[in-house]
Amino acid sequence: MTEVPISELRPVCDPEKFSFETTADLEPYIGLIGQDRAIEAIKFGLSIESRGFNICVSGEPGTGRTTAIREYLETFARGKPPSNEFCYVNNFNEPHEPRAIELPPGKGRAFAYAMELMISEAQQRIPQTFSSDDFVNRRDAIVASVQRHREDVFNQLAERARTGFLLQGNPEGYFLIPLAGDQPIDDQAFTALPAERREAILGQRDSLMGELRAATKEAQGVETAATESLAELQHTIATTVVESLLDKLLTDNETFPVVTQYLGEVRRSMIDHIDDFRPAPEPAGPMVFAGARAGVDPMRKYAVNLLVDCSEDECASVVYESNPTPQALFGRIEKEAFFGAV
Repeated sequence: MTEVPISELRPVCDPEKFSFETTADLEPYIGLIGQDRAIEAIKFGLSIESRGFNICVSGEPGTGRTTAIREYLETFARGKPPSNEFCYVNNFNEPHEPRAIELPPGKGRAFAYAMELMISEAQQRIPQTFSSDDFVNRRDAIVASVQRHREDVFNQLAERARTGFLLQGNPEGYFLIPLAGDQPIDDQAFTALPAERREAILGQRDSLMGELRAATKEAQGVETAATESLAELQHTIATTVVESLLDKLLTDNETFPVVTQYLGEVRRSMIDHIDDFRPAPEPAGPMVFAGARAGVDPMRKYAVNLLVDCSEDECASVVYESNPTPQALFGRIEKEAFFGAV
């Protein structure tokens, strides 16, 4: 047996062969050493951009699979643009089925912030608009016209009934009281009158009651028309102020049809529920369940829930989930309990 010299028991590298001073000057190796086929398979899998394809990596524990794959994916992701953002918004037709809106990176956060500013401004401008002199004067003019018509009808009927009757009114309507001179006739005195006199009074009362019913019906028509005028006035004012609030949002998002469609639904909802933006009247008495109702914010239905925010990402992101359960991957639906129901 030949004796091996000590100089040949270890390999010797000539430092002149290396182009670096120390290993700190080198970039770390990305990938799996000695796993060229695995790397080619990963490259091939990542080149497929269609949905429904997955890559499964298997091997012995402790071989560095997770670290190596994550480093390779992060390097691969640097060459890809950031992912689109996703917002959840209210579905006004089906509130239990929120709608997802996909937007380019940064647009989701900007849209959510713009909606928040718009609602905040609406809570200030809408009450101011409905407290303005223009709206108050137009509203009071409609109410005053109804009051004048009611007073004119009452005065005319009172004048007609003055020859033998006293006309009185209350919130439930008008009624006639027979008179003897200037004094009302009670039931006992009326019964003591001669039959012919009683029949004459009743006949005159029936004639006046017919006129009274016709006048009351006319007054109800006037009040109905006034109510419709008030509703139309409120709708016109609400439409004007809501459209002015949404103008900038519509202009900024005109290239995103799904957003403009959603803003159209917001417009209709704000106009239909314009009273939500106005101060609530003071309750006349104690309110039942006032505490529970006070916790429901009517403005919440206009909030934009930014689910995926990529506004600060410079490239595509790599998501690592160590516990890939359905809830962790797809999320879960949460509901609120209200009076024992969800």
